[in-house]
Amino acid sequence: MNKNPGFYSVTEKSFYPRNSIEEDLNALIVGSLKKNFGLKQEIVEIEYPSDRKFGDYSCNISMKLTRILKRDPIEIANILVEDIRGSDYISRVEIKRPGFINIFLDNKYLIDQLRFIGEQYGKDTVAYKRKIITDISHPNAAKPLGVHHLLSTIIGNSINNILKYVGHEVIRDSYWGDWGTQFGKLIYAYKSFGDKDKIKDDPIPELLNIYVEFHNRAEEDPSLDDKARYEFKKLEDGDKENVELWGWIVKLSKDEFFKLYKRLGIVFDYYYGESFYLPLIDDLVIEGKKKNVFIEGEEGALVVEFKDIPTCPVVKSDGTSLYHTRDIARIKYWLKKESPDEMVYVVDAAQKLHFIQLFEISKMLGLSSCKYRHASFGRMRFKDKSMSTRKGNILLMEEVLNESVSKAEKIIEEKQSSVSDKQRLAEVIGIGAVKYSILSQNRTTDIVFDWDRMLAFDGNSSLYIQYTYTRVCSIIRKSEGVKGYKETVDILDIERDLIVSLIRMPRVVLRASKEYCPHIICNYIYEVCQLVNSYYNSCHVLNEKDLDTRGFRVSLLKSVITVIKIVMDLLQIELPEKM
Repeated sequence: MNKNPGFYSVTEKSFYPRNSIEEDLNALIVGSLKKNFGLKQEIVEIEYPSDRKFGDYSCNISMKLTRILKRDPIEIANILVEDIRGSDYISRVEIKRPGFINIFLDNKYLIDQLRFIGEQYGKDTVAYKRKIITDISHPNAAKPLGVHHLLSTIIGNSINNILKYVGHEVIRDSYWGDWGTQFGKLIYAYKSFGDKDKIKDDPIPELLNIYVEFHNRAEEDPSLDDKARYEFKKLEDGDKENVELWGWIVKLSKDEFFKLYKRLGIVFDYYYGESFYLPLIDDLVIEGKKKNVFIEGEEGALVVEFKDIPTCPVVKSDGTSLYHTRDIARIKYWLKKESPDEMVYVVDAAQKLHFIQLFEISKMLGLSSCKYRHASFGRMRFKDKSMSTRKGNILLMEEVLNESVSKAEKIIEEKQSSVSDKQRLAEVIGIGAVKYSILSQNRTTDIVFDWDRMLAFDGNSSLYIQYTYTRVCSIIRKSEGVKGYKETVDILDIERDLIVSLIRMPRVVLRASKEYCPHIICNYIYEVCQLVNSYYNSCHVLNEKDLDTRGFRVSLLKSVITVIKIVMDLLQIELPEKM
């Protein structure tokens, strides 16, 4: 089995998209293995050679079977190839040492595939559908959406889109922070020096101001921390004044958050905060104690102890709940309500220990009927910015979006665009640049924020893809009256390469869904656009004299438009038809 993280495990039942060329090739080779060697292997690994001279597809199964069958890989490959050659969609098969089987598709078959590339191409291709609950974005009430929230929000939203597209049932949740000791600090600060009118006029900045002011004062007077804890305890105990004040702060925060979500095109099925799960806490604590999972720690607090990881507190000595407690309650709630196959948390890598503890506690409590996954991501790197809410110098999400749109406006002016609504175009380019910059980088590494790269007309950027799309759209608009083509039309090597790239799309999206990595489809669509631009610059389309060839080329570019649009929709990036 190939251990390269760029490939799936061949034990995965949904390894290939349903009704795809990869599925057909797999069936051919698996059938030959059974017939000739009596092997019952269900899946073989079929790859795309980076160099097309080695075929449209390649398989190294003969090398993997050498030890099992105790035969030379070339000998095994020759036996398999005899069966593979019989397929009418394969033009030729080559064997290359030490045992690679390189498969070349028939041109007529490739041309025929263009008619399948429509709006639903690659949709519902997963063989085994799952119910998946995702958790993304999770801002904190009374604090602004910072640039760090962009990562969870944008990556998580794209993961949601990709999972739904391949056929999974996705429940989109945002488990946000509307509870905890910070509300004790906010309530104390508001009662002591808050201004209701200022907060109503500009909610998040003013709430942040009094939060920061509280910390400034607490540094000089540590007793304020005890007073804040007292206010939070009153809130947990249902004090009317504190509950009403808390509800007001939460509503103001939610309204502000959804203004930005609307701008980004982000939607949720549920938006339950930590407070939603509080009614489940008492029963959870009783259960945890009964099962000896929650045990008494220092000063009467409840903790969970593990063999190989640090002890985890779940209830404070004063009886108030903690984030872990509410997280466990959330899991219990969703297991009962939806019986999901999987729960996915799109949260930064710094929370790794938290999720290791959370998932282990869930298993200890018997909450193991579904799979838990922490789809982690690295930090966004800014050399000159510190992102600490306590000190008030957080880099705001809205600031980043506005800056990107402003830079897009300058580009539009420099290029002297004739588009009538330049402000709308700037919003599409600017927001798309931020999204694509995040999504095009592997989420498991730190995300590097680079304005020049984000808004470049060349290189792996949304602007490059948007510009490619508009160039092709321009040709299509002028192609009215161009008729179809015969299946016997001759095609160039670059056209052949482009078709092969287009029909790869379903498997690329399926792979991205398995690895929860949108950058996989970003890399793919960038490669497609590179091919398209090479094609655009080297071949005539509308000026082609041969009518058959002209019709084929227009049809090919229509398929290009479809694939670009599908992929960019999964990334939730708009495509302007004119620039």
